[in-house]
Amino acid sequence: NTTTATLFFANQALPKHFCQTAAAAVATTMVLKIPFLKACEELTKNYAAPRGRSSFIPACNGATILDSSYNASTQPTLDMLELLSRLPARKKIVLFGDMRELGAVSQVEHQRVADKIANCCDMATLVGPLTQKYVLPILKQEKVPTKWFPNAYMAAEYLKTQLEADDL
Repeated sequence: NTTTATLFFANQALPKHFCQTAAAAVATTMVLKIPFLKACEELTKNYAAPRGRSSFIPACNGATILDSSYNASTQPTLDMLELLSRLPARKKIVLFGDMRELGAVSQVEHQRVADKIANCCDMATLVGPLTQKYVLPILKQEKVPTKWFPNAYMAAEYLKTQLEADDL
């Protein structure tokens, strides 16, 4: 006897690795004798991603921001880019900043993200010296329209002039 459920989280787009977290949360409720469907219902009703993680935010000009900016590292960034590739949008634009504290693997990890951006985004806006050094050359080579900025404030001002209705 198998029971399945589809979980819908309002105003959030969660990458596939979140399924493991949700499954662990629901499995934990089994120990507490909470029925499966009730656990799923409570999870979707009460879960909210922390600020800066997988949340939709209305942007200027009718565009939408999928905010996953909080302290991103390589794998969550790749997961969000994969999710972005599956979402409908007129134009898919990434705003990507330096991933810090990666030490000796910084170049390789930034280049992995650059390769994914090149395969799923229509446009890129980059922030920081590491993206300038490691990501920008790859995106230029792949002919992805890209702008680089030294700080997020300048990037935000630029994006205000680029966003249009139904962009993500």
